[in-house]
Amino acid sequence: MKKMTPTRTSGKAPKTVPKRSRPDRSGKQAPPPKPAPTGRPSVKAPLTSFGVRLREAREAAGITQTVLGETTGFGKRSIARYEAGGALPSIQGAAALARILGTSLDRLGGMDSDQDPELARMLAQVAGLSEEDRAFVRYALHLVTSKNRK
Repeated sequence: MKKMTPTRTSGKAPKTVPKRSRPDRSGKQAPPPKPAPTGRPSVKAPLTSFGVRLREAREAAGITQTVLGETTGFGKRSIARYEAGGALPSIQGAAALARILGTSLDRLGGMDSDQDPELARMLAQVAGLSEEDRAFVRYALHLVTSKNRK
């Protein structure tokens, strides 16, 4: 008696091969398909640039990672991670860092790349002045800026 061989009973699904892009009706080659998302956006550049600006602001203020970590309650390891680009603080945490370092949140976030860092530091300190001193600063700024408009 002759043995019969079953046809395709392995139980495994055949491998799928990616489709080749075919020319459309105009004869042009269709663009290749986009790769599937990995689930994690690439955020290396913003993390790194925030960390660089944080380190520069901390060093300009003459504060160590340990002191900054203790002052903010984050701890030295968190500050080191922020500076290395491994993590980002919450918006409230970033605001606290900016306040302690005498800089602006815009500066740490890279939103004011054209602004003079010393001027930004001085303007951030205006908030801590008395109302009378703030009024004087406003008046002085008004005089200087109106003079330059003419």
